[in-house]
Amino acid sequence: MTTKATTLYTSLVALLLFSFQSCKEEDKTPISDIKIGKEEMLKEVALNRQTERKILLSGGNGKFRVNVEDSRIASVSISRDTLRVKGLFEGETFATVTSHDKRARLKISVVPPMLGFSHDSIVVYPKDQIFYVSLAGGGENVTLKKVDPHNILSMRWNGRTGILEMHAHYEGAVDITATGENGTEAKLHVKVKVADEIIEPGVYGTDRKYYSSNEIMRCVMMVEKEGFGVTMHNSARPYGGWITTYNGASLQITPEVINPKLGDIIEVDLLNKGNEEPIIASGKYSLTIEEIREKTGTVILRHPRFKVHIPYYTR
Repeated sequence: MTTKATTLYTSLVALLLFSFQSCKEEDKTPISDIKIGKEEMLKEVALNRQTERKILLSGGNGKFRVNVEDSRIASVSISRDTLRVKGLFEGETFATVTSHDKRARLKISVVPPMLGFSHDSIVVYPKDQIFYVSLAGGGENVTLKKVDPHNILSMRWNGRTGILEMHAHYEGAVDITATGENGTEAKLHVKVKVADEIIEPGVYGTDRKYYSSNEIMRCVMMVEKEGFGVTMHNSARPYGGWITTYNGASLQITPEVINPKLGDIIEVDLLNKGNEEPIIASGKYSLTIEEIREKTGTVILRHPRFKVHIPYYTR
């Protein structure tokens, strides 16, 4: 064998030995377990319909494949080292990520969006305008219930647009509860409040934006009788007769209010005189002591449909 041939043979053998050694060392390189998630290993992921999550992958040999058990619930795909999961329909399924001879399993839960109103509470005026509040989440079958014993608020729910339409009729408060199809709840407190304050004694309706334009009994003169009560008159001639273009009318309120306490409920008798078609019928009423005005010595009594502003007494 010539020197040239010997040199070529020796080089070829060295190259083969180097390649063999490289492959051997490469074969000894350990393949780590697949990790789903950047910070910690994820076993489960939850998302809503038509939302997508991107999750970082590591481990294996750096080349990943993925398949999903139920493609109706979620779709999965991989772009380099990123797993993409998209929710399609509520339910649960599993995705399996493989790399070399390693395998990792991820539970996918597609859940309804969190149920919630756009406001926790709102203040509206009676018979002023229609008010709107949005409600999102909870799935397709959301139910609404209200605590409204006096029917002061009417509402209409449009599930397609997620808009709750409300119309207030009287002053008061209503609590509305929305329940999603998975049992989650969201609450809305609605306060119906007249925009101005009661100043003069009298009887005022609670079904308009302003008390000043809603006097049921305009008190021009008041007669107080100790141990009996008060009588309001809508004219300065309390004993009848034509006053310009209307008949004089009066409202008798008994008994008198003594030592009132805020929030107490008292029983009073209302008696109409000189009014053939009174807005408030004569009879017995349960009224709540809503406000005590020490400076004027008067009290405001509340009924769901009206309020009475009269003097009180201390004994």
